[in-house]
Amino acid sequence: MSGTIGNAACYFVDRHRASALFASSVLVHSLKQNVKEMVGKWKYPRWIEIVDDLPKTATGKIQRFKLKEAREQST
Repeated sequence: MSGTIGNAACYFVDRHRASALFASSVLVHSLKQNVKEMVGKWKYPRWIEIVDDLPKTATGKIQRFKLKEAREQST
């Protein structure tokens, strides 16, 4: 049994799409501000990670389990 209760939100942003819009630090700050205004405290992301590529299936769906595994390994 782990010492945590529930899950904390984490956002993953594709570096290639993000770099066309903003610098990394500006993007993270902008995302945090927008999310604070739109969602409740419990949905606010505890982490925002900018990744090189989002893992996708052959049909183009994001493989969330791979993102979760990568997040667990990095902590």
